[in-house]
Amino acid sequence: MYEKHIKALKKENLTKQEVEDIIFAVFYKKGFNIQNKDCQKVIAGLKKHSDKVAEVFNCKEEDIYFGDIHNKYPYYQVVFGNVEFDGIEDEKFTDGCLIGTLIGDLNVRNSRLDNLGFVKTVINNVNVINSNLQDTGALNCILGNFNISGSRVGYFDSIKRFEPGLILYQNEDEEMLCSVGLNKTPNLFVGYDLNVTNSKIGSFFGMDKVGGDAVIMDSEVEDMYFLTADETTYVKNCNINNFSIGLGKCLYVGDTKIQEYNPYFIAFKPQIIWESNNIDMKDVKKNFISTVEKNILTEDFEK
Repeated sequence: MYEKHIKALKKENLTKQEVEDIIFAVFYKKGFNIQNKDCQKVIAGLKKHSDKVAEVFNCKEEDIYFGDIHNKYPYYQVVFGNVEFDGIEDEKFTDGCLIGTLIGDLNVRNSRLDNLGFVKTVINNVNVINSNLQDTGALNCILGNFNISGSRVGYFDSIKRFEPGLILYQNEDEEMLCSVGLNKTPNLFVGYDLNVTNSKIGSFFGMDKVGGDAVIMDSEVEDMYFLTADETTYVKNCNINNFSIGLGKCLYVGDTKIQEYNPYFIAFKPQIIWESNNIDMKDVKKNFISTVEKNILTEDFEK
């Protein structure tokens, strides 16, 4: 899959630009598996050019780690591998230690960690499962999916402490990439899907944009004003007081209360397609479907 990159890394005296081009071509795209055999060969090749990798990320060679980290304190600025915290009892286990860039997945499971203050950028996925996470800390950019299930996250105000940021751009193939330079963008960018299930999330304050679908289920969400998704927003079993107009191509709502005094709800109400609510769908279609775009789908909607 990455034959030409693996071959290139066997050469001597690669330039900083050549090494940077390989890193971006292999890792800065959707859904790579860092455990893949070819990915591991690329990492082994990069390790031989660690001096140039350090130049790319503006750090020292000793600040780069090639490999997975499991339940160990991460003393590194750049990690090529997955980082996993499973069953950590210390709430402050990672406090004060910053990984500038994690090229791999970040997995937090069954742990008491209360924040992700140690990591700024994850080039693949972040999965938080049944953990005590309350604060996304310095986390500014996730280029993969962000999955939260069973957590205490209340909002995504990630820059309170560190104010990190990444410059994002798209290549010719429309893959979302980011440069290693930092700016002061104060919000969390998720490149693909956001999935929030059984969480304490009340507000999406601090969330910049979701590049794919946003799925929010069985959570305490009330304020969706700051949520912007490019694709579809799904909300089930929540109670919404406020939402914005940036909810993607379609808003699907099931078993959810929406306060009718919400001005956005009032604006959208004529564009709703009602389902499972004892409403004559023929009348709905007759009155609305022919003239109004299908913006919002609702199921078991509570007036």
